[in-house]
Amino acid sequence: ALDTERLANNSISPRHEVLEIEAFCRDFVEQLRPLAKSFHSEVQLYCWQPQETCVSTDPRLLGRILRNLLINALRHADGRRIRLTIRLRQTTCRVAVLDNGMGMTAEVRKRLRQGFRSSIPSYVLPNAKGSGLGLLISRQLASSIGARLGVSSHLAHGSGFFLDLP
Repeated sequence: ALDTERLANNSISPRHEVLEIEAFCRDFVEQLRPLAKSFHSEVQLYCWQPQETCVSTDPRLLGRILRNLLINALRHADGRRIRLTIRLRQTTCRVAVLDNGMGMTAEVRKRLRQGFRSSIPSYVLPNAKGSGLGLLISRQLASSIGARLGVSSHLAHGSGFFLDLP
């Protein structure tokens, strides 16, 4: 199992392999279906790229990132639909987790961009569920596989976390 100490020491050695991203995500969504159901929600996959698009990445670490992002989305979506999207960009493949939950304030987004140096105080987001540790881990895992993790969110309009894979 991965832990924050190994992440902090940069002792994670990704094992890259070529994987077909749509099939990987489709299987992943299927595995999470029971969990989504327990949140009275569902995860839907949308692909906007040629079939059989392959990426070179560590499937175990990619799965860990997606699991963290999807669990966060399920916690905050209040029984609504979650979308996992795949889209080819110029030099990357973007995998995004989108929800229509409560969204984040500008202060919370700023703290996320600062790298989670401090926890987000409860007065900033009083209904928050979680400490943000899963996002911190996801960001570090993304870096370890050469990907970039970003966020787009507006209060009362949901959040989107995207992972740009090389």
